[in-house]
Amino acid sequence: ARRNPLSSLRYFGRIESNLAKNNIRFCGFKHVAPFSSIVKSLPSQTHSNSVQVAIDEIKLQVIDGGKVVLIKLPREYLVQGDDDGLEDVDSGPVETTFDATWLWLNCPSGVLSSSGQRTRSPGDYPGSIISTASIVHTQSITPSEKKTSVLPLPPPPPGCCHPIGTVYKQTSYIDPLAETLLKITWKTQKSRVTVESVSFFDIAWLMQWRCDETALKERRMRTEITSAHSLRRNGVVGSNTDSGLVEIDFNQAINEDKSGGDLHKLMQAIFSHGAAIVRNCPLIIDGPHASVAKLGLALAGSLSHGSLYGDIFHVKSITDAINIAYTSVPLRPHQDMAYYESMPGLQLLHCAVMDPHILGGESVLIDCMAAAEQFRRIAPHHFEVLCYSPATFVKQRKGASMTYLRPHIVLQEGPDMSKFDREIIAVNWSPPFEGPLCLPLEQSRDYFAAYSAFERMLDDSLPLKLQKDGQISSESHSYHNLMSLCSQYAKEHTWERKLNPGEMLVFNNRRMLHGRRGFSFKKNSHEVTAADNPGRHLVGAYTNIDDTLNRYRVICRSMCDGKQSSMLNSGNGSSSVP
Repeated sequence: ARRNPLSSLRYFGRIESNLAKNNIRFCGFKHVAPFSSIVKSLPSQTHSNSVQVAIDEIKLQVIDGGKVVLIKLPREYLVQGDDDGLEDVDSGPVETTFDATWLWLNCPSGVLSSSGQRTRSPGDYPGSIISTASIVHTQSITPSEKKTSVLPLPPPPPGCCHPIGTVYKQTSYIDPLAETLLKITWKTQKSRVTVESVSFFDIAWLMQWRCDETALKERRMRTEITSAHSLRRNGVVGSNTDSGLVEIDFNQAINEDKSGGDLHKLMQAIFSHGAAIVRNCPLIIDGPHASVAKLGLALAGSLSHGSLYGDIFHVKSITDAINIAYTSVPLRPHQDMAYYESMPGLQLLHCAVMDPHILGGESVLIDCMAAAEQFRRIAPHHFEVLCYSPATFVKQRKGASMTYLRPHIVLQEGPDMSKFDREIIAVNWSPPFEGPLCLPLEQSRDYFAAYSAFERMLDDSLPLKLQKDGQISSESHSYHNLMSLCSQYAKEHTWERKLNPGEMLVFNNRRMLHGRRGFSFKKNSHEVTAADNPGRHLVGAYTNIDDTLNRYRVICRSMCDGKQSSMLNSGNGSSSVP
């Protein structure tokens, strides 16, 4: 069916006018429209209506000798939702600049239309300068310009890194009369002759990729995980489920329709809150039909990281365990396989057996990225130490020898790497799987002090350091106060639950630390060791973070009705873009 244009400048993809006016639905955890509409919404129009554009509201200027184009427009033309969380951002006009080399590299004429891959690189840049910049309607573009330039039609949808939308093989009708583009006229010196050429850009796409100070601040506010996003002791704030997490039925998750259905809800919960519960999982614990295998297939297309323990592994207490998880002792909050260059993304733990006579054995979770952000606020020096001090992560046993040096906290790269206020993009934490520290004496002392403080934010089982008489130890009073703050945070933000048979805990291993209370088995009113007792049996599996994110983003794109959604950082070492 023909879709009427919302305005002369496209409202980020295919969207009907009545949705924009009355009932806009955004997917993801927080909706984002960096540049959804430049001119005010017009009434619904037919194909034959003339298009009126408030071009005078958009100010263009070529500066710096043709090396930069400046775009300025009123902020009210940026469509944002009520709960964007951007109250602290400047409300004045939007002013942004684009470098000539950047524009030349991202010109639609410089990409393969069927795949989006670039056919240009920075080394190819011929030194072209911008002669003029103007706003034009597609119907005013001359036949010769259409022949020598690639137009961004269909327009790139929200979230697209490519300047054209042809890579998505869109078939829905988009009225070309609704398109208003930025036209750049280039001048290039070739063999003492000045050659002119033109490029056309989708303005909404450009605004999505603006990198001025305000845009970068807005993007960070939408993506960085803070303590406000963290699970609490009772789970997600406002949850009315028994577990305190979002709960999804197993069959609904794996039998999703084309729109994503409950699988989307499950993944949304995982990448928003860090974890979710899948209920009514069949008691199939091995092979391709195992519950973890089928859900892993739905989440990522395959399971991952199976070389050490198998694609499907069994967590139960045994003698001569090759992993501390296969015992009954307490398991400190940690990430699995931090000794990998790319540790697992999601972890799936299906409760196959939980004998009612088991004492303890509760699963625990805490959001380490949210904790790191709070740690920076209350202990900036210790935070810095954990950003530049590499820890040793290790897995060595018969048939395994893996080591990896990396800092505990990773920040987004930036122009000033000496600043520690940059965005937190990853945390690496796995006390049971750490080896000897490789640092000089003085630096190691700072490291151990910082480690001890941060560990108390992550492990609610650690006591404050007191002497035998109950008095504060030789540590300074301020350090003791810090330890108290950290311990209180852990107690308030550690989620705890003894899983029930048929439940599967699914969590983001990059963001959430998981652990387990120690447990024993009560038999004939006596507490006995749980070794070799099948009374607690969890079936586990992993998915790759990249495959999982890919699946999630594709589902989001199919459900967003042409609107931009942002997602919180996943902990994979990269800020979420765009």
